[in-house]
Amino acid sequence: MTCVCVCLAEVTSASGAHYHPQLIDKRDGFVTVRCVPSEPGLHQLNVAYNDLPVKGSPWQFNAEVVELGQMRAYGAGLSHGIATAPCQFSVDTQTDTPGTLVCVCVCV
Repeated sequence: MTCVCVCLAEVTSASGAHYHPQLIDKRDGFVTVRCVPSEPGLHQLNVAYNDLPVKGSPWQFNAEVVELGQMRAYGAGLSHGIATAPCQFSVDTQTDTPGTLVCVCVCV
């Protein structure tokens, strides 16, 4: 007997348009959701596993226009975390000029 588990995700953009982001199975019990918003503003991400909402879903995120020479940081590790546990986030420097990136993390 084979069990097929299905993970689905949908983004609602600031204008109300709906699209399905890319899902990447990490094969370790985790799935990465990758989306590239096409407009600025508040978006909503709904994720379901076997037709049941994932705990915490839906999540809201804000998409902004990135000007040349800027970088951006994003990810769950910037908004919350657990003491002594790693917090993951990404820093996108694709539009920035070459140089050195230094991250300073402050726990409050």
